[in-house]
Amino acid sequence: QFNTIFFNWHIIPVFLFYPAWGVIQQFLTAALIAGNLQSIKNIKLGNTQVLLFTSLAFSFIHYPSTLLMIFTFFMELLFLVAYLKWRNLWALGLYHGWVASLLLFLVMGRDLWNELWKIF
Repeated sequence: QFNTIFFNWHIIPVFLFYPAWGVIQQFLTAALIAGNLQSIKNIKLGNTQVLLFTSLAFSFIHYPSTLLMIFTFFMELLFLVAYLKWRNLWALGLYHGWVASLLLFLVMGRDLWNELWKIF
């Protein structure tokens, strides 16, 4: 059966397409915000300050969901540590998409596939 409490076929296209949105989000936060904060010479920010500021900004974008804000803050901290070390947006986008898909579907009970088609 394809629709159970733990599996719904809708998760398959979300797993395939959501990482593209993850790459875009990580480009905006990791590459643009964190990357630019690191390269500004007039403001001397340490890596910890860049990590915290960028993670807070990413978290506030997910307002008003408190659970999502907390989760995205800590996940973005991990993603930024990886990004600042390896500068690989593709891997971050893939993990972002998969982790977000699982969190939204299994923990928050959201079906992103249905939400997408309600818009269109």
